[in-house]
Amino acid sequence: MKKGQMSYFFLIALIVLISSSFILYVNNNQKAEIQPSKLSETDYKQFANYVEECVKLSAKEAVLDTAFQGGYYNETSNSIIHSFFIIPLYSKGNSKLTPSIQKLEEQISLNADENIIRCVDDFKILKEKGFETNFEKPTSKARILPSHVLFDVTFPINVKTGSSTKSYSSFSAAIPSRYSTVYLTADKISGLLANNPAKLCVSCLVDYAYLNELNISVVNFGKDSILITIVDDKVKIDNKNVVFNFAHSIGGLDA
Repeated sequence: MKKGQMSYFFLIALIVLISSSFILYVNNNQKAEIQPSKLSETDYKQFANYVEECVKLSAKEAVLDTAFQGGYYNETSNSIIHSFFIIPLYSKGNSKLTPSIQKLEEQISLNADENIIRCVDDFKILKEKGFETNFEKPTSKARILPSHVLFDVTFPINVKTGSSTKSYSSFSAAIPSRYSTVYLTADKISGLLANNPAKLCVSCLVDYAYLNELNISVVNFGKDSILITIVDDKVKIDNKNVVFNFAHSIGGLDA
């Protein structure tokens, strides 16, 4: 599909295919090789790099996963659950339900926190080598900026072996992404539908897609809803498109 070109087709199979590749976390082969005995400064640096890589990977997955669910990580009251995915309603009849960008930042942060916990895996790679590792639960703060999503992560960690101890507390990651552009486009579309819920302005969607270099697709989603999918294939994350889904609920819709 060319940029700016509208298409109407059933997306569920495609969505499931795309989403199946979303969950990618650090495995044993990707974990830093930390030597037993006493940690040298080089080993400490290697450990820090390992955590930083976990933070970065977790941040990327948080951006992709929340985008796929319209900016949400946790279920929202105004949503449609389909195939274990949350598809939020951005408009229902004349009501515009688009979440604030601050709400999306909060949801991305929660997702990143859970991803980081899974990624470090209780630092088993260190414990197996006899190192003592104490840490607190990470707390992420995501900010959606025009060209990227910035993560500031508070993650207190103490690593000890013998009499040697090293402490860490702060990590960060900047993920290039047009999340902001995609969100603002979704907000405009939901505004159009709330103002005129019985009619879909196809030419408006074509304009939004062309001006922002996005792909926008619309399909029926149940008997009284439509699913709108915005795809950004211009700025990818690990060669993956950012796919943003949201829904509009209406008894009938005329194009």
